[in-house]
Amino acid sequence: MSGPTAVTSKAEALALFEAEYTGTEARIRTLSAEQLERPIFGEGEGWRVKDLPAHWALWQRLASRAAERIAAGTPWPAEWVGLRPFLGIETSLDDLNAERFAQFRDRSFQERLAELRSAHRALMDALERLPEDAILDPAGPEGIRRPFFVPGINHLRLHREHLEAALIEGATTT
Repeated sequence: MSGPTAVTSKAEALALFEAEYTGTEARIRTLSAEQLERPIFGEGEGWRVKDLPAHWALWQRLASRAAERIAAGTPWPAEWVGLRPFLGIETSLDDLNAERFAQFRDRSFQERLAELRSAHRALMDALERLPEDAILDPAGPEGIRRPFFVPGINHLRLHREHLEAALIEGATTT
């Protein structure tokens, strides 16, 4: 699911998170073992399609941690500084991604997919506990606060485009 229409309720926002996740998981589950081994460009050396679920899961877990902090009473900063600084993470974006890649390098695709399912559930559970105004932002992308939208929705969309490009590229080069 994609589109520029802004959500206007927590229920709509949660439905959008769920639809994006469900569509993404359904798509990646259709891929053959050969397709899962196709390279993904733009993340790091050696990344394959099969690496995407663990990567998505990392960012969904960080978004769930942010939701948990908000639910526990930490207010949103007046000016958004980013998900990592909000959580007190000093590790760079590239280093976080590289660490996750290394952590899951030798794990099966099913383990990577299970990690994504678990992370998505944690994000949805954390969002459920938040009041509507902690999730919605009329100025945010599609009416959702950026710290949740980017890792929980946009990140899936972005890498689905990379996934499809890898599959098209693989079809023309093999």
